[in-house]
Amino acid sequence: MIKTILLFLIASLLSIALYAEDATKSWNEGKLTWNDFKAKSGEPNSTQLSYFLGYEEDNEEYGDTSVTRNLAKAYIDRYRSWADPNLKTEQYLRYNQVIFDIIEVYRRSLQFKFDHVANSDACEYILRSYSGELNEELQQYKQESNSGANLDIIEKWESRTADSLSEIIYRLPEIRESQFAYYGSLGLSTGFLTGSLSDKTSLSFSFSVGSGCVYDDYTLAFWLLNNHSWTKSSDIPAESNQIKKMTEIFISTVYLSYNVYKRKEVKIAPLLGLGIIESNGATIKRDYTPVLGISMDYRYGTSINLANEDFLFNRKSKNDYGITAKLFITHTSLSPERKGFSINLTLSWTLTAGFIDVL
Repeated sequence: MIKTILLFLIASLLSIALYAEDATKSWNEGKLTWNDFKAKSGEPNSTQLSYFLGYEEDNEEYGDTSVTRNLAKAYIDRYRSWADPNLKTEQYLRYNQVIFDIIEVYRRSLQFKFDHVANSDACEYILRSYSGELNEELQQYKQESNSGANLDIIEKWESRTADSLSEIIYRLPEIRESQFAYYGSLGLSTGFLTGSLSDKTSLSFSFSVGSGCVYDDYTLAFWLLNNHSWTKSSDIPAESNQIKKMTEIFISTVYLSYNVYKRKEVKIAPLLGLGIIESNGATIKRDYTPVLGISMDYRYGTSINLANEDFLFNRKSKNDYGITAKLFITHTSLSPERKGFSINLTLSWTLTAGFIDVL
């Protein structure tokens, strides 16, 4: 019994899915055929193309870029579209194809408008306005062509809508990126010490976080690295019960970098900054030191939000996601007995969040 119910449910779901897939047709799926008119009844001696024009917020993928848009949608409903069997001729099919083309022209125009407005509230207003204009134009076409009976008028409108479709070839809008952006990173770091700093301790893996701002090719950022330093086993006597001691070394850095190499996905930038190195062993020790290094960024993805504007700055946004490798060197003197270089390598996930203007 249970198996029978399950089989019935699966068959029902498949039927619903197949019906939904077959029920509608968008303009990109090809020209109309009489198979697209599946309504079983309708007004005699007439044809009726049932359509939908609206929008929904959706994501589109363009290579490594994800675009969130208020996506204009238009399609016909096959099961509500009717054609009297006596009117299933080439002329009346051309008549309905012009209606389909006009709807597509309005969909493309809507998409252009949607990409330039602030939010869905504005989209609702524009949709109502365009829907009214579309209905008026379709009524004009039906009256002039006598609902498809006048072939000369159909050919006139065919030419007009073909011109409109060729003029409005719209995929993504042109955008202008703001020169200013925010920057954040989270990663792992390791490194080694030199000089007397390395006599008794060695570095392990640690976490690093960073944030800052970007202006054109410049990045000004604050960066915090928390290194764990361990007492070397060689400094613990074999007969001793002493275990390794851990010391935390914090490196706080404010740095400025400039892109000397910049391509679509890769950026290389030397960096220069001021670091504060603090060790919290038995006593807290601190030193101020210059920081030198180099950064290499690889951008693996981008997201663009055309659907809504930022609530604070009223601008649309663009985020770049990447992996950044940083190699930097500091020289420190925590005490007369503890001096040397700290050489660190960090691998981080990065987010660069900026604004865009739609042109």
